[in-house]
Amino acid sequence: DFGLARFDGVRFTVFDHFNTPALPGDAITALAEEAGGTLWIGTTRGLTWLRQGRFAGTNELRSLPDERITALLPAPEGGLWVG
Repeated sequence: DFGLARFDGVRFTVFDHFNTPALPGDAITALAEEAGGTLWIGTTRGLTWLRQGRFAGTNELRSLPDERITALLPAPEGGLWVG
């Protein structure tokens, strides 16, 4: 199956583009957590983030020739490296 799954200790909840519109694609290819707790989610169709239970997409990558994310790394001084 595709999507992002969260396990709360009892059950799994799966987030995909059907129940989470901010998730641009269901094939999750990279994850990175910033020190502040934001989870960055890379997919084959773009980038989104999860903070305090809320998903939000980003349009920052729209100018690139390919929106496929293969690597994510939080920078020590802030920001995010995206490959």
